Amino acid sequence: MVVSVKMTQTKKPSINKFVNELKLKTMKRKFYTLVLTLLVGVSTITNAQNITLGNDTTLCGGQNLTLNPFTNVVLFEDSLVITYNATLGQTQLVGASKVYMHAGYQETAFGPVLGWVGNWGQDDGVGQMQSLGNNFWRKTIHVRNYFALTPNAPVHALSMVFRNADGTQTGKDNAGNDIFLVINPPSSAFAGVTGFIKRDNVQSILWSTGASTPSISVSNSGNYAVAVTDTNGTVVSDSINVTFSNTQLNLGNDVSFCGSSSIALDAGAGFSSYLWSTGATSQSILVASAGTYYVTTTVGNCSASDTIVVSNNLPNVQPISLGADTVVCGNISFVLSAGVTLSPMGDSLKIVYDATQGQTQLIGAQKVYMHSGYQSVPFGPIVGWVGNWGQDDGVGQMINLGNNLWEITINPNTYYNITGSTALYAIAMVFRNADGTQTGKDNAGNDIYLTVSANPTSAFNGVSATFTASPYTAVLWSTGDTLAEININASGTYSVAVSTASGCVLRDTIAVSLGNIPFVDAGSSQQICNGQNLVLDAGPGFASYTWSTGATTPSITVNATGTYIVNVTNSTGCSGADVINIEVLPEPVAMFTYFVNTTGIVNFTSTSTNAVTFAWDFNGDGNNDASTANPFFGFVAPGTYNVRLIVTNSCGSDTIVIPVNTVSSVREYANSSQLKVYPNPANEYLFIEFDLASSAGVFQYEIIDMIGHVAQTGLMPSLSGPQRIQIATLPSGIYLIKLKGSENTFIKKITKN
Repeated sequence: MVVSVKMTQTKKPSINKFVNELKLKTMKRKFYTLVLTLLVGVSTITNAQNITLGNDTTLCGGQNLTLNPFTNVVLFEDSLVITYNATLGQTQLVGASKVYMHAGYQETAFGPVLGWVGNWGQDDGVGQMQSLGNNFWRKTIHVRNYFALTPNAPVHALSMVFRNADGTQTGKDNAGNDIFLVINPPSSAFAGVTGFIKRDNVQSILWSTGASTPSISVSNSGNYAVAVTDTNGTVVSDSINVTFSNTQLNLGNDVSFCGSSSIALDAGAGFSSYLWSTGATSQSILVASAGTYYVTTTVGNCSASDTIVVSNNLPNVQPISLGADTVVCGNISFVLSAGVTLSPMGDSLKIVYDATQGQTQLIGAQKVYMHSGYQSVPFGPIVGWVGNWGQDDGVGQMINLGNNLWEITINPNTYYNITGSTALYAIAMVFRNADGTQTGKDNAGNDIYLTVSANPTSAFNGVSATFTASPYTAVLWSTGDTLAEININASGTYSVAVSTASGCVLRDTIAVSLGNIPFVDAGSSQQICNGQNLVLDAGPGFASYTWSTGATTPSITVNATGTYIVNVTNSTGCSGADVINIEVLPEPVAMFTYFVNTTGIVNFTSTSTNAVTFAWDFNGDGNNDASTANPFFGFVAPGTYNVRLIVTNSCGSDTIVIPVNTVSSVREYANSSQLKVYPNPANEYLFIEFDLASSAGVFQYEIIDMIGHVAQTGLMPSLSGPQRIQIATLPSGIYLIKLKGSENTFIKKITKN
């Protein structure tokens, strides 16, 4: 007989070792109990309910936490032992080799039977009973666990049917009905079933601290585990991680925007919840307006609050911005600007003039201009006059405020071009209309003086002024420069600190990378043949590729006419490009026309398409007689000749043969009384002799071979005596000599031996 003791699985693997060690101790203690169980033939399978120490928790430092696994937990349910006599009632199970209990439960007397469990034939420990011999069978269950009920669920009675292994034979009560067993106390109207309650009590408790009490109090962070053993030998366990927090809340000292657009307030990490006065529940918030802000945080059972005051010392000053980090390509100089103008160059003076005051002609004027100069010292000369009237160039022109009030705002130092250490004490002013013929002065008719200071003053009530100093007092770059703008020519991180009159320091940083524009060569512009593929390759090593075709690979394959552009970007973010023009050439097509002129010369004209080279064979001997597109040829004898033209380009060649009919050979176009050519045939020299009446002017001569090539050319005076032409270098053959004057053209056929 096999004794099965089921141990409940621990909730966390970290306490397995602890539980296993406890199990060994418990097994020794339970040895005699198990031996007794073997002797009486009882196999007990317990299904104890897990205990719980709760979820991991965080507490404030200095607190104590009581750990009690028995709080609100039904730790162990008593066992119900059911014994069945298979010889009683209406039974078919006498002598059965296996018996299974098929059972449901009633919540109340006479209520429906629910939750049937215990399928026969499945030895899964649910319905299978243990044989006690002599047709007696036993089953021990924890009722609520057996039917998967909550600890407090009501159970009044069990309804049972006993079956053999295949379920075809049953055991019921004397009337053949299901057998009922009332639970508390166990009783049944059928004598074949009895039940009794077996008490399962806690035998031992062992904590990971070594304590054996039902609960312990802890005040230190750590992992705590407990294992509980009952009198039936079942061990259940749990663990909990306890953290005592030392987290401190501190929003820091009160702060000022100091020209920034927002300020981050951070309560710090480590808290389980945050609640700001803005309603935010995050660890940090961004605030963009002055005010008092507070936050309440919790961690475990702890709660803390803190308050911070955010003020704005420079409400009208924008944050310093050097811009986003950037890449400057091409190794060019790059300008960084703090975007500020320091005092005094950034100071402003707003002047308001009342045209009804003093000695004035400007009441109701359509336009008013301030004509002014400045004094460096009291009673000093007035210099630097500016503000010509009638020129609306922004210098001197005032703004109409209505009711004869006029306003102008200037920066005194830049307005009067005051540089270096020159001081500005006062401004002298005369106000004028558009053409300058009408003026506005003080009560005595003199220029109006305005002393320039933090509080400008004038003895003349018709002028008032407001001085606003630039809030910026100094600039300091990380390079050591103190100007508002700097030029950089090296990659790096640059920062600027701008000091203000209120004590604020405004800062910003920018990373600048100066990179080379990448050189990319994806191939040369070229012609390809129809159907031919060409690979355009921008080369390796670039961070990205973008072709005009949409491709993003280093190379593409093209086979169509077009302009192809590739843009590449290198690792520094700089871009370069290449442009390739591709023309797809079709194969050539040969064709020609011809015309026979009056001299017997045939002029050929190629009408071929896509041809680059030409090879003519006029007389059918297989030799190339001409290589131009439009040659001419003189046939020696009349007849029909198959003229062949072969045209080629880089993509192929084409041939055409057309019969050409010549009705006559090359004939001479000359009058023998006017021109004599001898000897004919000739060897080294050829003599030309003209008639005196027709030899006026200068003649140009050409000696042309029979395929139209000009073999020799020159000029000949129109003398009555013979003119000699050297032809020794000409190859042997038949030629035409053509003489062309201002009025006549002569052609003779000659033979060179």
